[in-house]
Amino acid sequence: MTMNPAQAAAMRDGFLGKLENEHKATLAVLEHLPEDKLQYKPHEKLKTFAELTHHIYATGTWFTTIMETGKADFTGGGEGPPVPGTKAALIEACRKMSREMAEKAASLSAETLAKEIPFGNFGTYPAVAYLDWHLNHLIHHRGQLTVYLRTMGAKVPAIYGDSLDYPLMM
Repeated sequence: MTMNPAQAAAMRDGFLGKLENEHKATLAVLEHLPEDKLQYKPHEKLKTFAELTHHIYATGTWFTTIMETGKADFTGGGEGPPVPGTKAALIEACRKMSREMAEKAASLSAETLAKEIPFGNFGTYPAVAYLDWHLNHLIHHRGQLTVYLRTMGAKVPAIYGDSLDYPLMM
């Protein structure tokens, strides 16, 4: 999909607005994590709550690095710095990675955003499309985190509507 720089810049601005809203919803999920459940995982093959949360935001940084450099490097896996060991430190790390990702994406030129970048065997996309990948990736894994909350016995916040724990009054 080719696009002109003006289209790419408009898409970036839209994606960054959506990402800010989704980040707030994800922080609400993190706030519901009991402090002693940071290492909880519902199955041995899964990441812990902390690892999965950190992965969401480290991958966002990886996607913006792809946009900035024009190449997808799969050797690092987008895992970023070490996973923090407390709930407060995890939330702060996620806030920081989200802020830095948004600032980096906002600083990219319209021409850079329109540049086509191959993504392994998945195809070639304009750089701005990697913000959409991050948006979908965040939403997907946040859904998993809500299942973690439910299976550990914690409350699940309302995200797009009510939840069993937070019914909306109509």
